[in-house]
Amino acid sequence: MNDILCILSYNDFIQWYHLSGYPEAPIEPVKQVILFAVLALGSRDDVNGSADLYFSYAVSAVGPAMEKGGLEAIQALLLLV
Repeated sequence: MNDILCILSYNDFIQWYHLSGYPEAPIEPVKQVILFAVLALGSRDDVNGSADLYFSYAVSAVGPAMEKGGLEAIQALLLLV
């Protein structure tokens, strides 16, 4: 999907991922949704069900993430669809 409609910039995601300080510092809820959605999409062909686990983590973080709104919140929701 990202090839047709660029939802999330690869370079921006990698830069944020490397600078996030995770696990030392907590991640913002919106970025939690994005991170877990990316992990779920990346592991969807895994046979041990890790994609379902990451997707459930992403869905559980949606509520707090939507309180702030903004472009990142829209990106997070689009990744879950």
